[in-house]
Amino acid sequence: EEIARKKQDEFKELLDEIQEKVSEINQKNVKIEDKLELVEKFLRKKRVLSFFKREADNGTIRCVPIQKKVDEKQNLAGKFAIITNDFTLDAVSIIRIYKTSGVVEHEFHILKSVLSLYPLRHRKPTRIKVHCALVTWGAMAFALLRFLLMQHGLEFTFEELKDIVKEGYVSIGDYIYPAYKSFRIQRTLNFSSLLEGIFKVFKLNFDYFDIKLLPTGDEKN
Repeated sequence: EEIARKKQDEFKELLDEIQEKVSEINQKNVKIEDKLELVEKFLRKKRVLSFFKREADNGTIRCVPIQKKVDEKQNLAGKFAIITNDFTLDAVSIIRIYKTSGVVEHEFHILKSVLSLYPLRHRKPTRIKVHCALVTWGAMAFALLRFLLMQHGLEFTFEELKDIVKEGYVSIGDYIYPAYKSFRIQRTLNFSSLLEGIFKVFKLNFDYFDIKLLPTGDEKN
């Protein structure tokens, strides 16, 4: 009922706005045809063109409401019908099921955004199952990580923790010199203070920069 009253009030305000706009257009020093075009353009923009008759009257345009249509729109504003093809349901059951649709939509949002299950670029059922299983296991690992961090006073939302972990990465480059010594250089990039704090909680060691000597092709096994 509250939504219906709000929509009905908005429709009343729209009717007042239309009359003000028509009065403003009538004050323009243009041809009657141009005034009619401006009025119809405005009504079409507001999606109420069929609710009014447009009449020319002594150089001005009158917008006369078609009362039957206006009253019907006013009475139905904010109201909608729920349609189902399950004829075994009564009205209460239909409304109860409809009200749970918000929960379903929210869960779809979680699947697509938080769990990143979407998009699925697989067609075979087995591959889809494997994809969903791997993503779910990853989400469980993040949930466990979040729980353990909370015990150390570090609180993050699921999305925040995922972004923090993903922002840090390691760049590895091999510099190969045939017949000479070759090297592998490893650099830690985008390692934020938050990510460093997570590493310290679990006592994980890391190097910002590391260089290793690679075996050459002519070395004996």
